[in-house]
Amino acid sequence: MTGADPRAVNGYNVNGGAIRPALITTRDSNAVGGLADMRITPRERERYGLTSELKVLDLVQGHTLRFGAWYEGGDSSERRNFYRITDPVRSIGYDRSQLNYVEYERSAEVETVMLYAQDEVRLFDERLKLALGVTWYDIRYEAKSPLEYRAELAFSQASDINPKLGATWRLTPQWEVFGGYARNFSGIPEDAFLGSTAVIDPDALAPIQTRNLDLGLRYVSTDRAFSIQAYDVDLKNGVGIVPRDPTAILDPDEIVRGNVATRAANTLGQTSRGLEVTGFQNLGVIDLYAAFAYQDATHDNPAAGSADRATLASLGIIGGARVRDIPRHSLFAQVGWSPTRNVRVELNARYVGERAGGHIIAPTTFREVEVETLEAYTIMGLTAHYDLDVAGLPTTRLQFNIDNLFDETYLAAVSSSTANQPEFGLTSGPDVRTLDRYFVGAPRTLTVSLRTRF
Repeated sequence: MTGADPRAVNGYNVNGGAIRPALITTRDSNAVGGLADMRITPRERERYGLTSELKVLDLVQGHTLRFGAWYEGGDSSERRNFYRITDPVRSIGYDRSQLNYVEYERSAEVETVMLYAQDEVRLFDERLKLALGVTWYDIRYEAKSPLEYRAELAFSQASDINPKLGATWRLTPQWEVFGGYARNFSGIPEDAFLGSTAVIDPDALAPIQTRNLDLGLRYVSTDRAFSIQAYDVDLKNGVGIVPRDPTAILDPDEIVRGNVATRAANTLGQTSRGLEVTGFQNLGVIDLYAAFAYQDATHDNPAAGSADRATLASLGIIGGARVRDIPRHSLFAQVGWSPTRNVRVELNARYVGERAGGHIIAPTTFREVEVETLEAYTIMGLTAHYDLDVAGLPTTRLQFNIDNLFDETYLAAVSSSTANQPEFGLTSGPDVRTLDRYFVGAPRTLTVSLRTRF
């Protein structure tokens, strides 16, 4: 930064963006030993809160009442600093006393108040249990970044009354039916204030909401257990950073970080429907456990050519496609062997079916190209532990783990930081991929640990 102050701001333009002194960028990355800076982006967060609850038993026969309040505040900040590298020929070591430039200093304060009430009712000799509840939220936001924009954001969002219902019906001492219904609310993510450079109009952002349904059956006895559960989740009012209409009037009092080309906006949501089955059997020294899950998670599917579909495409989402990194089928199975009280060995296998990896979308035009599919994989693991009898240390355990027992090569997850980016490799030729979307699974890993409690 020209001048002595790396945080200097000369004023603000008509859009509220900061006017700053010129940057000196004389370095030549091809010249060994040329001037160079190290970019450091620390983020700090402080959380504080308070919970309270009043519980009343049998004020009315068969009813348990709960009333409560939950409060949480959080102060967060993120800075982007550039320090002079001391000797680029030898290392990337830098001197924190030589701060050349501060690109931004963003801060956000989010305070949440949640009030709740619940009545638990037991009927028919306690075979039927009903939990009826409601929640209500109020969230206050404050955000500023004086090195980027003039405005200081301060607004709040309140939810509707969110009803909850849970029920269990005991058919026999071992069998019971259970189900639930709930509406939920979520505020604007903190990263909308700390991690983006877009215009934010608080009045234009609706809160994220979900509707949740589930129904199931379970069996529990002394040596076996079984459950099957179906669920349906509908999410709406997602929040994302989308292109802004350049012809629209811009209010300088909105949050502007020198970038008037994008804005924070609500997007369409997604639906998730699925089935989960779990089972456990104790055979004495051997026990068996397995869990199977089927999940169909898809984005909403607006009409071709509509504004809603274009908005999704600008976020790297193809309308109607499966949600990234959620397999339709997955299975976990485990065999446990306990020959003595001190020894246990477990062999497990995890199968993850095909899943959507990347929604391939061209930059600028946001043309939908394809959904890239990741192959299914199966990995196995082995765990063994031995409880030592050590005088004075009643619980001492030596444990040995082998993860990915057969050293399989697989893609473990989709990167959250790059999954939504358009595919810029499409401009370099047919079927060229340039974006790193995935995390490679860990190879065979051996771990030995010793744990004691006293």
